[in-house]
Amino acid sequence: MRSSTLVLFLLVLGKGTLLFSVENPSLGDTVWTGAVGAAWADPANWSKGLPSEKGVANTVIQNSPRNITPVITTTGNSSHGQVYIMSGGGLVIQKGGELTTGGNFVTGNNGHAGMTIVTGGTLNIGGVLLIGHNGFEGSLKIDAGTINAEGLSIHEAGAAKVFLVGAGKLVLPNSEENLRNVRYWIDNSKLITAQGTDASMEYSVDVDTEKKPGKIVISVWSGK
Repeated sequence: MRSSTLVLFLLVLGKGTLLFSVENPSLGDTVWTGAVGAAWADPANWSKGLPSEKGVANTVIQNSPRNITPVITTTGNSSHGQVYIMSGGGLVIQKGGELTTGGNFVTGNNGHAGMTIVTGGTLNIGGVLLIGHNGFEGSLKIDAGTINAEGLSIHEAGAAKVFLVGAGKLVLPNSEENLRNVRYWIDNSKLITAQGTDASMEYSVDVDTEKKPGKIVISVWSGK
């Protein structure tokens, strides 16, 4: 039986308190090495094979000896357990690329991480999207891509943020808690922001609960 250690993540929002447990990486994890390039789907770039292979617990992306960030350009990519974007690590999902995780997606777990960029691709998270976990950098940029997650948590003590650009979308289950937290991160702490390139336009974060039944769709609103 694989042993593990649990790290408790506490987030206080006004009158509410959210508590998450995040499993630390263990000996059964596959670690990104970038040994032969930037392709996520190449087993040679991982210490124990692809994140989807049998026997792999979690996926760990950290600063590799070759300093190469994994890039996803194909569909059908998946991972078991949690995905950790660790100190010095990052991830890029390009147009046509897709990743589906079995558990949480965690950035900034043990130190300042690079940015996770979804640009025209899709990231499906089977658990909670935890941004800037433990107060470290680990920002997320959604530029013309889509992220679907079962929950969202942003650590207020750190510098990590969610940047929405262009047609980028973040989709969450429509619940009172999710809606309250999202509006707090937009209005009070500015941890979810909208960006654009046209100086004549005004950009803001749009929160829609009607386009997709049962879902909160967070995107960019623009107008003169």
